Amino acid sequence: MGVIPIINENDCICVDELRFGDNDTLSALVAVSCNADELFLLTDVDCLFDKNPHEFPDAKPIRELSSIELAKLDVDVAGDSEWGTGGMATKLVAARTAVAAGIECILTHGAKPDKVLRYLRDGSENELMTVFRVAPDDMQFA
Repeated sequence: MGVIPIINENDCICVDELRFGDNDTLSALVAVSCNADELFLLTDVDCLFDKNPHEFPDAKPIRELSSIELAKLDVDVAGDSEWGTGGMATKLVAARTAVAAGIECILTHGAKPDKVLRYLRDGSENELMTVFRVAPDDMQFA
């Protein structure tokens, strides 16, 4: 199992001239440059929800999105959108970058590494996570 570790964008080795803005963007750019098969974006919830699960107990999980559905989401990293600023918004932008390059992207809880291992072993059907799928004609979104 080949794994590429991601160095925090805000590590002490980072100088202003080399900043990307966030770790999600950095991870997507590294995944694209390495021609990775998959990119895992880790967060503080199990998956993408239709609204913020920390604020709305009735939030429904979104287990899978096609690249077309992902492209249609209103995501504004700097301003207001239904996905908020930073946090989930930057993850969705990173997912778009990866999927546009033909890299399947998985969003899941960072404090539950066993979920990633089970996904790699068995697939996502039994795991609560969001998989951003690549279709054969998805390269148009790059």
